[in-house]
Amino acid sequence: EQGDELAWLTQWRSAEAALVFLQAYRQVAAAATAHGKVLGATPTATRHGKQVLITTAGLHQQRAALFDAPRKIFHSYGEWTAANCYPQAQCEPTPPVAEAGATQTCDNAAPSSRLADWIGRIRHARIQYRLPTPAELTELANQAGELATFCTRNSLGNSDLALACRAIVTGIRHWQGWQGDTSWQLLPHCATPAELKEWLRSGYHADVPRPFAASESFASLYGAPLAAAAFADGGVAGLRRLLANPPLSTAPLLGLPPAETAFAQLPEVALAEAGCTVSATDVRGPFAIWTLLLDYGAGFDADAPPPLLAHWRGDRQFYLRCGEDAGWVWASRWQRRSAARQFAAHYAGLDATVAETGLALGPPRRRGRLVLVAPPALQSKAARLANALAWETSRDWRDWIAAGCLPQEACRGTPRN
Repeated sequence: EQGDELAWLTQWRSAEAALVFLQAYRQVAAAATAHGKVLGATPTATRHGKQVLITTAGLHQQRAALFDAPRKIFHSYGEWTAANCYPQAQCEPTPPVAEAGATQTCDNAAPSSRLADWIGRIRHARIQYRLPTPAELTELANQAGELATFCTRNSLGNSDLALACRAIVTGIRHWQGWQGDTSWQLLPHCATPAELKEWLRSGYHADVPRPFAASESFASLYGAPLAAAAFADGGVAGLRRLLANPPLSTAPLLGLPPAETAFAQLPEVALAEAGCTVSATDVRGPFAIWTLLLDYGAGFDADAPPPLLAHWRGDRQFYLRCGEDAGWVWASRWQRRSAARQFAAHYAGLDATVAETGLALGPPRRRGRLVLVAPPALQSKAARLANALAWETSRDWRDWIAAGCLPQEACRGTPRN
């Protein structure tokens, strides 16, 4: 009744952006008020974290309540229309997110899931440590660049190691980017796996039907949580340790238990004696095995790798030519005989279209902890060659470097199953 009042609350992606807006508003506030000719005095702007509140004098006493005003968060137009949140007064507010440093617990924890574990590790790191400074980020970027160069030169013939390296190199950058994502910050701390998956697909990988088992999204989705876990273990120093001692395979990125990794050296003498040559080699690794089972098998979870992969210890795939016969041979090594039997059974049950990958159809051959996939015409010679593979086992990256096992043919392991 005594005049018009104004309250304008804005929220920004970061505190830095909020400060920029605050300073810009203060430069034009007087001119805007005079131009509008509605308000009797220039409103005052106040910043609280990522929020900026502009109020006239009559509402100054209500500023604390206005900063805490309930709000409803939407991530897409479809989500807004589905909520019937119009007129706006009908919106049910989104529960507030706890500030950094707060201790959060869930009375009804989300069921165990790769989705829940993934987001949980990132959120844990966010509330435990300050974010890296620009100078520290530059230092980390330089260290990541050195790792990327090393991996490019020394992971030839090992696509699994190359994928793991790429995930670590880019993981820190992706994780840092999500720190400023408002939609991520406003996710409920006790979000269900279904809510997490919807956020992930709508915001980042809308065109990927199974984002947790797609090569297109592997580097960002699995590198980011490992970076978060390293940060939670020791802040910036933890990130430096991760870059200095990255995983040797995709297994740790998938959340599989820590284990040794075996690299197989091709048996040059046995190849010559058999009159065979090898023209291409690769290492598939746990992630590629998981996607192979999903693509050509049935009953596998697209959100979490099968428990069987916890027993993977190494593999080697090579294109073998013996006279007129040629094809891909794939030898995989497992921690337990039971795991080798299980993988052989899974492979035998794959759809016939697996042939489009170049791999042979039909049941593989198993000997002890070794599983061999080979074309029928090459099975006899491939079996002798697979048994002569020399496996060099490394506990971690530093152990691998110390062994001088790069390139892979420099490995000096022992033939064993």
